[in-house]
Amino acid sequence: MLDEKTCRVTWILAVLVVLSSVYMEAMPIVLNYQDQAKMNSKDLMKPTSEEISISKGWASNLFSPDASNLAFTFSYGGKPSSVLIENWHLDQFTEQLDEFRKRRSLVFSDSETGLELRCLLTEYTNYPALEWVVFFENKGNDVTPVISNV
Repeated sequence: MLDEKTCRVTWILAVLVVLSSVYMEAMPIVLNYQDQAKMNSKDLMKPTSEEISISKGWASNLFSPDASNLAFTFSYGGKPSSVLIENWHLDQFTEQLDEFRKRRSLVFSDSETGLELRCLLTEYTNYPALEWVVFFENKGNDVTPVISNV
């Protein structure tokens, strides 16, 4: 038979084994919680590389010289832009505005009427966001046909 002292030591060791296994299982959970608690709102809002990649792909596809796939449409003199601007002169420019922004410019010119269409795209390199604006300017001497459905 075991004496009382041996029983106490055995019982204490058994409790310690149980407590250490609970501790070992709980530690990763506690450490993960501590890591999450250290994150601030900027970390939580940080976009993934997949989101950035999708944004870049969208910009490349919809702001290319392919007039049938632009991010904007309009009618000019009752005709759709996708048909008209295929025959217009195109100039393209790209400039780095700062560390986080790049600007792409597409400038279409209609030699018949003097209409110039400028599309400026601002691409954010650190966030999946794009901004674009389209400008129309009559650089000819006569009144242009009606621009509609922009």
